[in-house]
Amino acid sequence: MEIKFDFTREFQSDILRFICNDRDGVKAYTLVRDSYFDLLPHAIIFKGISIIYDRLARIPGEVLLVEELSSLFKSGDYQDSLIRSDMDSILLMVKDLYKKPAQDGDVILAKTAQFASYVQMRDTIESMELTDLDSYHDFSAKVNDALSITNVDLEDKGSLLLSEIRERQLKRKTEKTVFPTPLRQLNKLTNAGGYSKGSVIVILDRPKNLKTAMLITLAKGYLKMKQNVMYIDFENGRDEITTRLEQSLAGVTKKEIVEGTQDKRVQKILRRYKRLGGEIYIRRLPAFSNVNTIRREMDDIYKKTGFRPDHLVVDFIGLMGSLSKKVDDKDRISDAYLDMANLALERNIIHVVTAHHITREGEKRSATKYRDTDIAKCIDIVRHAQVVVGLNGSEEERAADIVRLEIVAQRDGVPNGRALFIADISKQRMDEMTIAQQKAYHDQFKHEIAKTDTGGDL
Repeated sequence: MEIKFDFTREFQSDILRFICNDRDGVKAYTLVRDSYFDLLPHAIIFKGISIIYDRLARIPGEVLLVEELSSLFKSGDYQDSLIRSDMDSILLMVKDLYKKPAQDGDVILAKTAQFASYVQMRDTIESMELTDLDSYHDFSAKVNDALSITNVDLEDKGSLLLSEIRERQLKRKTEKTVFPTPLRQLNKLTNAGGYSKGSVIVILDRPKNLKTAMLITLAKGYLKMKQNVMYIDFENGRDEITTRLEQSLAGVTKKEIVEGTQDKRVQKILRRYKRLGGEIYIRRLPAFSNVNTIRREMDDIYKKTGFRPDHLVVDFIGLMGSLSKKVDDKDRISDAYLDMANLALERNIIHVVTAHHITREGEKRSATKYRDTDIAKCIDIVRHAQVVVGLNGSEEERAADIVRLEIVAQRDGVPNGRALFIADISKQRMDEMTIAQQKAYHDQFKHEIAKTDTGGDL
């Protein structure tokens, strides 16, 4: 007997929406068959997804799926059963699926897993020969397999180094393991063009200087990469961060934002960014909130809108409390960094970006480059972060609106190196230098470069 979903057709549509544009969509895909769907258009769309997944081992984007379905419509199986208006309706349905993510995706995945478990259990029971004693062991194993399906959303299992080499190699070809930052110069200082998933990136600088401007720059950069960012603020306030992001995106001053003289320009530019598909969610939280507060915020916004962050920008982790409830600053901050790293792994976050203050002794090196001993209150940060970088610049460089991002310490890249920026703080912009600008900089600031590379003071 043919099995059908025991869900409404609207819920079946949300299953397809979840598969198409949620990061966990592949988990739901592996649980579903095209025959489960009541409506022929839903079954055809899933068939198109399956063809591409079998070929490329990934869930397709909208353009690729439309192309595959258009080819599928020309086959004999569908030419006889679909008219032109049916085909157009299916393609419009695909477009709608990619418009927005499914809400309550965790419920969709859980219910889909539950149904898949039921189907496998039903098939197992129906195929069981009760009089055959030798089959009971096999039957028990199949029952356990069916029950285990409902654990689809649990943490990934460990890996066998020798036995699973081919699986890992295939996964590397189909899934990224290293992810670039929005800063091309920083990526070049790494061993593989970026940092692994779950990496913590720390920006060091003096209080009330350029740290937030760099965090804004990174948030904007991830948005340009069509990715979602959750900006958690403990220091400035939601309206302040929102205004700074508008400034940076549109290239306008705070006065122009407040007075509304550039409203149309800001709206036009933000509409362009929206078409890319990414989004930034800004949330102000009380100082000394811990990761459980952030976790609840992530769950709440996901249930309301379907928004899931690819990256977390936290301004800044040093103002967080820890799950251990330690009070001493060093222990509290150290544990807060560990908590954030664990949250990133749990929630499939690509990068966590934060800022941190330097010590008074470290301020003496603001013109050259900071050392790992210059991290205020908690040097343990170096152990918890993938990379620590400092915002440096001599008086001459700052007068020319030049800022250096100097490597302080990193795990997977060169120990020394820099990225160069032209800063326009009135518009909250820190733009990477072009190759021509970098060449001009090196010709003009040879003395500063020499001092920085030898660790001396200017």
